[in-house]
Amino acid sequence: MEWFCGMLLLTPSERNVSTMGDGMGHSIGHFARKREEYRRLLEESVKKAVSAICDLQGVVRISLVGSLARGRADLCSDIDLVVVMCTQMPFIERLRLIYGSLCLPVDVDVLCYTPEEFEELREKPFLKNLLRGEVVLYEKNSC
Repeated sequence: MEWFCGMLLLTPSERNVSTMGDGMGHSIGHFARKREEYRRLLEESVKKAVSAICDLQGVVRISLVGSLARGRADLCSDIDLVVVMCTQMPFIERLRLIYGSLCLPVDVDVLCYTPEEFEELREKPFLKNLLRGEVVLYEKNSC
């Protein structure tokens, strides 16, 4: 058994021992339960976020990106969303509107673009990389 970047790594022979711990009284089962509880909390929070954001005028697309979209969420994961909204509001005002509509027990990072900005930026390295492995949660054909 060894530690790597704050994670407990087990040898193949140790993986079958459920009573093994971290030396601080926490068993492997404890961490597995906590990960599962947090995964469920993230999933419930994504549903609440999509519901709240869809209620905002002009929203045409919501995508989940990041570790949660790639199925690699852990106890430090947050929710990363890319929203496309038909609006004349400046970028910061869009974010203020979206964050103001959310009340979640987990951290959320949101980027919000107009359809024109989204089309212009989607092939740029930052957004192209972010959208790799995206999960489209909501999509409407037009403004």
